[in-house]
Amino acid sequence: MRKILTFLFLPFLAAIVGSVLLLGAALIPQSYVQDDAQRSVMEMKKCGQYQNVFNPGSSAYQMDNFTDALILMSAYNLNTEDLESVLTNPKHHDSENVNMITSLHEVVNEDAENELTYVRYWQGFRLFVRPLLTVFSYFEIRRITAFVFFVLFAVAIAMIYKKTNLKTALCFGLALALVNPAVVSHSLQFSTCFLLTFVFIIFVLWKTEWVRKHLMTTFCLFGILTMFFDFYSTPILTYGMPILVLLALASETDNFWKISGKALGGWLYGYGMMWIVKLLFVTLFTGINGFKDGFTSFAGRTGITQVEGLHANYSVSGALKAVWTSVFPGWESSYVYWGMMLLLLVALVLLFVFAGKQGVKRELAYLMIALLPILWFSIAAQPTSIHAFFQHRSIAVWFAGIFLFISCSFGVAFRKIYVKIHP
Repeated sequence: MRKILTFLFLPFLAAIVGSVLLLGAALIPQSYVQDDAQRSVMEMKKCGQYQNVFNPGSSAYQMDNFTDALILMSAYNLNTEDLESVLTNPKHHDSENVNMITSLHEVVNEDAENELTYVRYWQGFRLFVRPLLTVFSYFEIRRITAFVFFVLFAVAIAMIYKKTNLKTALCFGLALALVNPAVVSHSLQFSTCFLLTFVFIIFVLWKTEWVRKHLMTTFCLFGILTMFFDFYSTPILTYGMPILVLLALASETDNFWKISGKALGGWLYGYGMMWIVKLLFVTLFTGINGFKDGFTSFAGRTGITQVEGLHANYSVSGALKAVWTSVFPGWESSYVYWGMMLLLLVALVLLFVFAGKQGVKRELAYLMIALLPILWFSIAAQPTSIHAFFQHRSIAVWFAGIFLFISCSFGVAFRKIYVKIHP
């Protein structure tokens, strides 16, 4: 009973701790962040809102400096002059409501009033961004983010190799390489879920037995931290990648479906309840109805009610096509897809022949996890269609799951064949 109660109340405890930490960040005097905030505005003006780097023909190379400007504004506005900002996330839009960099300029340089709020997100990234703004400007913060990104990426892949084998490490490395980490690493928004994912993978590899013993609690915490820090970019990564790592570490007697199912339940509870608690805190401690704001947005995003003027964006097939063409935008798109499907079919046949129904049933857990981002894209077709240029990166879970399934299937077949040839 004690473990159950701890699990159930974990999002509430995390919300209290998170609120206190954000309040602590708000105590940083505004004068400490003023100079670097002004420098950041000048740097962002050089980039524009949707800068395309390296390859103008591909949306996978598009930055979202609109949201990065909003991130800087949120961190700048977190101060003791408005303690409710911890929960309300005040923001300002320019008179034309189209350019967030202009809006940031007006707030930082002209003391523009923050006439709007953004209450449905925790925006926990402010814990790091506001202190960093006391020393560094936007470009410098991006360089720090990129450095941390690739260090954690390297450590995660190295630990996967050490704890499993080379082919498993390559499966994860290739899956992440296909979603353009060079661009992800230089965006405050894009990098959040990837940084969390790398930390979670490292934790799973470091404390494997503890994670097994406290599976639902661990993934509940992963979901909580994802909701707290992310701006709804690629959240399914923080479940999909760590659970695939845990399955790769599992023994032959472990039940893949039970492990992945319990972990998913924990993650969904943590992610969902952390959001509900945020809306509750907003409703209780501010003059804003957080539930109305949050659920109105949720209904519009999922198609329960369709937003006027965005009807075309609710197409599931359109969303999935936008995701795939973001990864493979050229003529090779269909060839890569059908090539992967053929390889997957061959792997499935080999697994059935050499491992039987039980072997297939067990390894199919990899494919079940691989399908989760597809389900995610389908449920949230509207935001996926609109923001496919960055939300497509959840497909890394799809790649990793398929690569692991193919790798395991061919591995089983080769071992069986080798034993027959060399008894």
